[in-house]
Amino acid sequence: MLRIGLRVTINGATHEVTAGPLELVMFEREYGVSAASLASQEPRLEWMCFLAYRAMRRAGLFDASFDDFLAAVEMVEGSGGDPRPTDAAAST
Repeated sequence: MLRIGLRVTINGATHEVTAGPLELVMFEREYGVSAASLASQEPRLEWMCFLAYRAMRRAGLFDASFDDFLAAVEMVEGSGGDPRPTDAAAST
C-alpha cells in the first residue's frame, strides 16, 4: 500500500503527517491522476499541498478550506526529503 510521509510547516509550526489510502484516493478523484504515478513523475506543488491538507485535516491539525491552507502553509516536503510515494512494506 502506498503512503507518503510529509513534513508540513504552517503558521510557524512543523508537523509530520502521512497521506495514506484515504488521502491518496481523494487525490485520484480530485485530479484524475493515479497516486502510483507520483513515483514516476515530478509531483506538482498543488498535488503535494492537497495531500498535506487532507492529511492535516484527518489528523485534526487544520480545520479550514484548501485555499485557507494554501494561504497559511509555509512548506510542504516529503519527510524523507523526497515527496514521492514509498512502499510501506519496504519502510518497516
